[in-house]
Amino acid sequence: MINGNKFLEYFQGKSIFITGCTGSVGMALLEKFLRSFPQIQKIILLVRSKKSSNATSRILHYFENPIFSVMKEVNKDYLKKILWVEGDVIKPNLGLGEEDLSYIQNNVNIFYHCAAAVKLADTLKNSIQNNLHGTEMVYNVAKGCRNIQCFMYVSTIFSNHRVTPTELKEEIYKNPINPNLLLEMVNSLNNDELQERCKESKDW
Repeated sequence: MINGNKFLEYFQGKSIFITGCTGSVGMALLEKFLRSFPQIQKIILLVRSKKSSNATSRILHYFENPIFSVMKEVNKDYLKKILWVEGDVIKPNLGLGEEDLSYIQNNVNIFYHCAAAVKLADTLKNSIQNNLHGTEMVYNVAKGCRNIQCFMYVSTIFSNHRVTPTELKEEIYKNPINPNLLLEMVNSLNNDELQERCKESKDW
């Protein structure tokens, strides 16, 4: 209970920003916050439109997911804690409107970045845009927050994963291509050109 009380005390009155809330990790995180920490002030959820549906239709039935059934029993007023904002992690300022960005930078204390491209057959260009460039965009917004206390990054399943090794050690492996160079190439090359330039990183 001592540790539990420390968590309760820490989250008292805090405002939290979460990306990737429609994914399994982000959804589980949100359920835990709403069920166990009712003293949280606000939870801001970033959601992007898809070709098949806009942001409004994506969130319309969000809390009907069975994962939230217990939470809704113990926290009847959960919707009062939620603020949805429409945006995209790969855009500057996350594609947020001026009013939403101002609210986030004036109020958010904690960032949980859970959004990522995790398709096993995704293109290299799309993976870099979402997982590397997207993280940079989220971090830039967090740096602009006046009362930021924590930036928590939840890595993708591909972090530090390589093709040839038979075992992975608990260490940070150095990629042969600098991440800043990768970002520059993503902005100037198409996917085929990018694949060609990144031959030495093929094992990654």
